[in-house]
Amino acid sequence: MVERNVEDAEMALCGSVTCEAGRWMPVAQSAGVKPEWFEGSEARTVWTALEEMWKRNKGKGIDPLTLADELRKAEGV
Repeated sequence: MVERNVEDAEMALCGSVTCEAGRWMPVAQSAGVKPEWFEGSEARTVWTALEEMWKRNKGKGIDPLTLADELRKAEGV
């Protein structure tokens, strides 16, 4: 089980990138953040989707709605 404060930190990073991708994804990338760094499977799934969206869209079009759609597609819903 992932410790609560670790899970909170992971989701805070994902939330920051979701809200301001142009500002925070370059910071996370320069720090070398990778999906395998995430202990929580939910945060890892979200981070993987954010990275894929960032690469595909050159940093544009990341917001809560597009992220939710991306996660639905990944689940096959």
